[in-house]
Amino acid sequence: MCQAAKRNDINLIIFLLDRLVVGYTSKYQQIDVEQAQDSLEQIISDTHELNAVTVSLQQEFMPRSSIPSFNYVTRLTPTELQRGIKQALENEEFTLYYQPVMSLHTGDIHEFETLLRWHHPHLGLISPQKFMATAEESGLIVPLQRWIIETVCAQLKCWQENPNFNNDIGVSINVPSLQLFQASLVKHLKFNLEEYKIAPHLITWEISEYLIGENPQAASIILPQLKQLGIQLQIDNFGKVASIYGHVKPNLLYQEFQKVKIDRYLVSLIERDQQAWDMLRKIVLELKKQSFSVTVTGIENLSQLNKVKELAGDYGQGNLLSKPLSTAEAKNLMSNNQAMFDKSNLK
Repeated sequence: MCQAAKRNDINLIIFLLDRLVVGYTSKYQQIDVEQAQDSLEQIISDTHELNAVTVSLQQEFMPRSSIPSFNYVTRLTPTELQRGIKQALENEEFTLYYQPVMSLHTGDIHEFETLLRWHHPHLGLISPQKFMATAEESGLIVPLQRWIIETVCAQLKCWQENPNFNNDIGVSINVPSLQLFQASLVKHLKFNLEEYKIAPHLITWEISEYLIGENPQAASIILPQLKQLGIQLQIDNFGKVASIYGHVKPNLLYQEFQKVKIDRYLVSLIERDQQAWDMLRKIVLELKKQSFSVTVTGIENLSQLNKVKELAGDYGQGNLLSKPLSTAEAKNLMSNNQAMFDKSNLK
């Protein structure tokens, strides 16, 4: 706490108070949990030596259910991290979490977004922000993405065998790297769709707006191949370019997509910045005129949800509606037919 105060890190201070002080209720707006966790990890990294005793004490006295484990990944060299990723693939240390995307009109689950996590046997739960860059630079992103594709198809098949599962619910997979713009990956996806008998339209391929804009030639080759499979294509992290130009900038590649996911950064501003709210509303209206299905992400509190419901968007996603779920938690949610939140709030 003292270190957080010295750094004048209000976000981290509120994060710690919320978890350490019984009955504490913040009067501030929603904190950025991931940023707070990163700041806390950095403080621990700066003040502790990485050794077996520290890791052991951390695991014993700092359970994952309270304060997140401090994984020290930032202190590993690229070579060490690369070796760790290889071992993680071999030892099945990677796992997928599933965050629901729900209808803003009915409250029903529309699909799950797949989120990758690394369960390191000694360092705890590691988010992809800590290792994805190394995976891309080393080329390990390709076998990692192949694993994700097969795991998603196998899981979706398993869910569909449950009589309580709504077979219209799909799963989205994020494409984080240019290296994944290759024909072999399309063939791998096609093989697994056929192997697990998954209807292609239930799989959504998410590609960031930035990746499309920076690699138009590669995108123009791979997008038609993906579309031909019958899967859904979604532009991810959308809105940063439009907020700069004041409108949705035309791009011929967008015609290959059916869906758009609004960047969470825009949503984080709408409570305190009227210009951001006006821009978000304009972007959504322009996208709907072009017949895109629109998902608004980063919904973290009721105020944001109420404002988002004023838009013409189709779907919403964020920790207020549901945190990312383990396979078991997602199964339980669907088996009990639990609504994302009280549907009366949507009226």
